[in-house]
Amino acid sequence: METVGIGLVGCGTVGSGLVRNLSAANRLLQQRLGVGLEIRAIAVRDPSKKREGLPVPPGADWKAVVSHPSVQIVVELLGGTTESFEVAKAALAAGKPLVTANKALLAERGQELIPLAQKARVPIYFEASVAGGIPVLKALREGLVANQLLGLHGIINGTCNYILSRMAEEGSSFAAALQQAKELGYAEADDRLDVDGIDAAHKAAILCLLAYGFLPPFAKVPVEGIRKLEAQDVSFARQLGYVIKLLAVVRPVGSDRVDVRVAPTLIPARHPMASVHGVFNAVSLVGNL
Repeated sequence: METVGIGLVGCGTVGSGLVRNLSAANRLLQQRLGVGLEIRAIAVRDPSKKREGLPVPPGADWKAVVSHPSVQIVVELLGGTTESFEVAKAALAAGKPLVTANKALLAERGQELIPLAQKARVPIYFEASVAGGIPVLKALREGLVANQLLGLHGIINGTCNYILSRMAEEGSSFAAALQQAKELGYAEADDRLDVDGIDAAHKAAILCLLAYGFLPPFAKVPVEGIRKLEAQDVSFARQLGYVIKLLAVVRPVGSDRVDVRVAPTLIPARHPMASVHGVFNAVSLVGNL
């Protein structure tokens, strides 16, 4: 049985989820592919922080993880765009495939990172950066590769969808729904990335890259979050036969332009996207075939 060694850089919510679920996933991988995965080195910002169930003791030096002789794949889960970029660059320079869930890194520094990967002929995998477990990036990259994409739109921030669901179902205020999301661990203490639409805009930029072949200049992407929404807005929408969702939209405009934006959007209550509640995501793709 072949075993592939993983070096994990960052072990917060996503990293700990990877550690927790890897053993069950390994059983399927071994049955279906004859290959197992093993975490052989971990780097975190604070090694003194108590963490349960790690397969190896974590260290603070991510360079030691990348250069570890038994690490064949580097998984970057630090977040941000500075140190994470250095990790990614080092992994590519070492000839080790990079797996990342870091949408900010890809959206804001992908113009630098992608040429490095091409030059090194080392792949970057980032399915987990958009829409959680939905394999939408693989669908764009492979399943729909022969299609001309006529547009896509999606609910791609679970925190905002949870807040809007609470406001619609319980009549909660935005502040009360946000506080509940924080208590349940859906929203970070610094909620700006989620509720101001920035996280969804990062993901929309990545979808644009795969659907239309370029990363939009992130600073020019129109972004509006849900912070200004009130319970009254949600109530009026329902009376008119709509629900409000934070929607990311990527669509061609004319023959040579693509519109990329994120904003609260009225969706007809009969539309399938209107039935997506809680922290769940959904993406709709339309191809010419």
